[in-house]
Formats: sequence, structure tokens, C-alpha cells
Amino acid sequence: MAFEERVIATILACQTVQGASGLMRISWEEARGIMERAVVRGLGRREAEIIAYLGVDEKAIRKGHNYVTVLTDLEGRRILEVTPDRTKESLVTAIKSLDSKHISGIQAVSMDMWEPYRTAVDLSFPIPRPDVVHDRYHIISHANSALNQVRKDEARDLAKSGRSDLKGVRQAILYGEENLPERHEATIAQLKASDLKTAKGYAMKENLRRCWNHRLETTARTHFLSWVRWAKRSKLRPFAKVAEMIATRIDDIISYFRHPITNGPQEGMNAKLMSIIRAARGYRTHETFRMAALFFMGGLDMSLTWRHA
Repeated sequence: MAFEERVIATILACQTVQGASGLMRISWEEARGIMERAVVRGLGRREAEIIAYLGVDEKAIRKGHNYVTVLTDLEGRRILEVTPDRTKESLVTAIKSLDSKHISGIQAVSMDMWEPYRTAVDLSFPIPRPDVVHDRYHIISHANSALNQVRKDEARDLAKSGRSDLKGVRQAILYGEENLPERHEATIAQLKASDLKTAKGYAMKENLRRCWNHRLETTARTHFLSWVRWAKRSKLRPFAKVAEMIATRIDDIISYFRHPITNGPQEGMNAKLMSIIRAARGYRTHETFRMAALFFMGGLDMSLTWRHA
């Protein structure tokens, strides 16, 4: 038992099964077996404490659009469950893995605008259901994509007239104004002074980002709806599509002002987990990915002697 606990500690320290098995002079299969038993043991001990905020995200675990759904305790910064694919059923299965006490305490679920996930929340929770909070960074990502499309279309049109007004603009326009590096300041100043469509798109993107600066839900809603009307009248088709998306999901966007949560903690955990998986050169199937996620990021008590507080 003491040796197996030492192996668990070594895998956690090395963050690779191969490295730990070499140090502990056991086979890769033996190390993986210890790892799997540790996860089963930890899940069996997971206590039914209150979880206020869940995060839901998808993750590609290898090429070929092989996705998993990752369910996270945002405040506890731990992965709760990993299920195959990114369907409605994927999230329903992940939520069903939680204890009834977990379910009863959840106030809100942060996610992107993937419709199957939104439907899964309605199917999985009793009424009154927790609020859904559409992740602000995913929404801004849509606005950045729209801005980049406007830039590409306009650059192509300008090139036909031999103009290169948008040369060197691509990276600069994706920064938020408050984070703009000094090397891009002149580029953005010149863009703002122009009458280009990209300048209008940049202004719209920055104005959308300011929608989350409000303190009151009522004023935030007014700002969002004003932005939607502006975008629809702008004659910039990519932004009109973003506006339609926001108008359709406005209640789940405004819920941020009751529950100011984002998927930021989940993205950080996912990044750490993917670095572990790259170092291990593996975990390419759902089951091995799930095991690694829960072992390294599940916050589980995996000791052989349960030290219950």
C-alpha cells in the first residue's frame, strides 16, 4: 500500500506514466493500473458537497474532430466528469454522474452557445433550473471572427484597386483596446481615422466588449439590445449574424450580471491537462483521457487510507 501511494505521488510529480514507471522500476502497464485504481477509489470517496457553479466545455482530444465534453466545478477548479463527444447526451450523462446534493446546490452553468448543451441543462435539472450563463469570451470570439471576415473581404476589394490600406492590421484589431501593445498603437489610430468598413467593425467589437462593464442587469440589457440594432443596420453581414445570435440568447447572456462567471478557470484547467497529455504522448481515447483528467485535475482523494476530515 505504501509503495502504491508512492507510485501515485510520483505520477503526479512526473505528470507522465512513462517517467514514473521508470523511476519506480515498474512496467508502464503496472503504473497505469495503479493510476486507474486510484481514480476509481477517488470517485467513490467524492463527497456530496454543495457546488454553486458548473463549467461546460468541449475538448478535441486528437485530430479528426474526436471531442469530449468536460464538466468542471468552477469555484473548486477541478474536473468533475468527462464524457465522449459533444452532444446533448454527452452533457446529460456528465450531469447525471453528480450526486443529488451537487444538483440541488447548482446556481448557474457557464457554457458557450452550443445548442445541444443548452438543451441538456433543461433536460437534466429539476425546476427551478439553474441559470445558464453564456461565456463572454466565446461571444467576443464570435465578434473577433466577424471582424476578421470583414477585414479579409475589404482587403480583397481594396487590392483590386491597388490599395493596401489594411496591411499589417490583422493582429492589431484582435487586441482589446486596454491591452493594445505599443507597437500596434499607430496602426489602430490610423484605422480609427479612416472610413473603412474594418474601422466600423473594430468600433463595434470594442463597443460589444463594453457591454459587460455594467453593474446593473437593466442597463446591460439596454446596451446589448442597442448594439444588436446597430449591428443589424451596419450592412456588415458577419456582425449581423453575431447580432442575431445575441438577440436569440439575450436572457442567457444577461444572466452573467446575476452570476459573474466565465469558463476562464475551465480553459486554464484544460490547458494544463492538454500539456500533461502532450508530454505523455497519449491518452488518445475517451477512457484514457477521462482517467488522466480525473487523476490529475479531479481533486480526488486517491490515497489507499482514506483520511476523512
